[in-house]
Amino acid sequence: NYRFYYGYRSGRSPCEDPRLSQLRPEWFRGRACLDIGCNEGVLTLAVALRLAPRSIRGVDIDRDLVGRAIGRLRRLRHNCSQSEFLPRPPSLLNEYGAQCNASTALARLRRVWFVHRDWLHDDDDSDGKAEYGTIMCMSVTKWVHLNWGDAGLKALFRKIAYKLAPGGWLILEPQPWRSYTCVWKKRDVAVPAIGSLTNLHFRPSEFATWICN
Repeated sequence: NYRFYYGYRSGRSPCEDPRLSQLRPEWFRGRACLDIGCNEGVLTLAVALRLAPRSIRGVDIDRDLVGRAIGRLRRLRHNCSQSEFLPRPPSLLNEYGAQCNASTALARLRRVWFVHRDWLHDDDDSDGKAEYGTIMCMSVTKWVHLNWGDAGLKALFRKIAYKLAPGGWLILEPQPWRSYTCVWKKRDVAVPAIGSLTNLHFRPSEFATWICN
């Protein structure tokens, strides 16, 4: 993922993410959630405001993107705190499709955190085993795959399984294989570290079966 990813993805406002319509409230409401590869935090914040998780933590390996996510969160909190006792919600909430007043939005935003972290390789186990009721991993698998190969991606899936509570949800959005070849040809977003695409044998079409088995 990279800066302006959301605008590139939708071709519209960064907050008009079509994936939101596919997320069911019961996957989030009242659950502790994790968003791996949160980028600038747009989807994380929209989930927090629309779907009311008990808490949600966004993590990303890119320090600059996490800084931007924290900035978004601070602006939203400030905007809501200034409008808390007004009859209408602040206009900034409309960008995230929030159907709640400023007071409710502020309470939900106080349960959002963004952390700069290499979640895959970080040995800090302070968040504990079986911590999360729902884990999102949206459009991240390709970058893990290109940088750390089949073994690295499988390690990511194993760690997710370790961190999910019994009955928890993994919401996974893998990129299609054709997008791998586009990155390889352009080399303008990331320089793959695996040497050659022929070194990858684990295909996106196999991810769900491998995880379930």
